[in-house]
Amino acid sequence: MSAKPIPDMTIENLSEFLPKELRQLTDIQTAIPRIAKDVVLIELIRKAVASIPTRHVLVHGMREKCQAKPSNGPSNSHFSTVLDA
Repeated sequence: MSAKPIPDMTIENLSEFLPKELRQLTDIQTAIPRIAKDVVLIELIRKAVASIPTRHVLVHGMREKCQAKPSNGPSNSHFSTVLDA
């Protein structure tokens, strides 16, 4: 039995999810501690992360018969799952 390949859903540019208050960081070394102390910015980041679309796939089967193969998408971070009977 084989599962259908997982369609590739890739977001090319995550900057659209970045709060506008964080788009013009010049010095990351000083920005991170400043952001960590700012509860408003932390909440903006939390909301931004929650708004990024995600995909979750549950595969039921024996681990020994399950193989994860990289998809042909732009990044190897996306996988298609194949179950071999």
